[in-house]
Amino acid sequence: MALFSRKEFAELLGISPAHVTMYLKRNKLQQDDDNKIDDTIPINADFKKRLLAKKNGEKPEKKERQQVITKVKYVVLEDKRKQSQQQQQQSQSEPEPEQQPVEQIKIKRKSDKNIGIYDIELEIKRADLEKKEQEIELNDWKIKKISGEVIPTDMVQIVFNQHCKSITTAFHQGVDNFIIEFAKKHEIDRNEIAKIRLTFIDIINQAILDSIKESKNAISNIIEEYSMKRGVGEKA
Repeated sequence: MALFSRKEFAELLGISPAHVTMYLKRNKLQQDDDNKIDDTIPINADFKKRLLAKKNGEKPEKKERQQVITKVKYVVLEDKRKQSQQQQQQSQSEPEPEQQPVEQIKIKRKSDKNIGIYDIELEIKRADLEKKEQEIELNDWKIKKISGEVIPTDMVQIVFNQHCKSITTAFHQGVDNFIIEFAKKHEIDRNEIAKIRLTFIDIINQAILDSIKESKNAISNIIEEYSMKRGVGEKA
């Protein structure tokens, strides 16, 4: 059993830790109580297999689909072979039955063939289910974008910058008013007021720069996760 942290699992599969976090939230992956990812759990093992195949340039969906079809064909043929052996054994131990009409034999063979085709089609439909779910998710995103529920990323940046400027201006004015009232109450001279004002401005500006940096990183992570989510649907 191998246990991985989010960062280790992301490096193994060639994706970012943010992508691993998104797949965990969407229940595409599971982690234990220690926030470790166990690659022996079926859902994690299957995810790891598909991502590694994609990383190596393979096409796992098409390959697995072909394997399913081959397996179903083998099972159908093997079942027919066993039935044929049983019929031969029965014919050797029992009196020869009355010969069936040619039309009944044709109907039986056609029925057996239809059963085999049905099984194959069923497996193919199951393999296509995930692809259809991704297409539905992509269409839902497009509808939200057209109706205005999804805001373009460049518009988010503009709104964010304007919001920060408004907050900064209002905060500076509030601090300046506070300094003036404080100086009057304690009879502080103008030179001392100027020093206090400069100190406050330096502290506030540094705090604003730090908060802007953190907010930009958060927005970048959101955009990255949503872009990846949209990309998966479009590729499907």
